[in-house]
Formats: sequence, structure tokens, C-alpha cells
Amino acid sequence: DYLAALYIDVKYQKKGYGKRLLDYVKLKHDQIHLKVYKKNETAVNFYLRNGFMIKKETVDEFTNEEEYVMYWHK
Repeated sequence: DYLAALYIDVKYQKKGYGKRLLDYVKLKHDQIHLKVYKKNETAVNFYLRNGFMIKKETVDEFTNEEEYVMYWHK
């Protein structure tokens, strides 16, 4: 239930591929957790638009970057 990464090649971004991939993952799971860097506003907004909620803020222990732990459930 943990989504480690979802990357779309830059030339294919903003064409609905990310949403389609995420929708497929949602069909297979009742809940999903993920982490995203706070400064990555594009990704944060993408997940918020797709039904995720910010569960808490943490700091990545390896990069020292602030990040959100986000959560979605059916």
C-alpha cells in the first residue's frame, strides 16, 4: 500500500498519463501512502487533486528535505 515513486517523462507530462497510472493503482488498493518533498509543489498538488490528504510533515533522513506523508483511501 506504499507508492514509492510515480514518474512521467517530461515530454509526456500534463497529458493525463500520471492520472491514468494513479487511477490504475487505486483500483488495485484500498489505501495508498506516499511521501513527497514539500518543495515539489507540482507533485503535491497532483496528489491533492487526486484525493490524497496530507497526513503529516516529516524530514527525509537521507536528504534532509522537508516532505509530506500523504494518504488516500477508497
